[in-house]
Amino acid sequence: MSKADEHLEDDMKLALVEAMVAGTSPIHAMLARGYKMNVIANTLEKYGDATFADCGPVLSF
Repeated sequence: MSKADEHLEDDMKLALVEAMVAGTSPIHAMLARGYKMNVIANTLEKYGDATFADCGPVLSF
């Protein structure tokens, strides 16, 4: 894994934790950080929808 990938993964994990603490959607936290939807979708695929659903409301498509 490259340094850029590690940084991206660490930042997304931080967004997940912040969303859990705030009781909001981690997807909204990632959008606020400027991530594009394809990056967020890849993260959902990697970590699973259940991880994100446990954090609060999830953005519906």
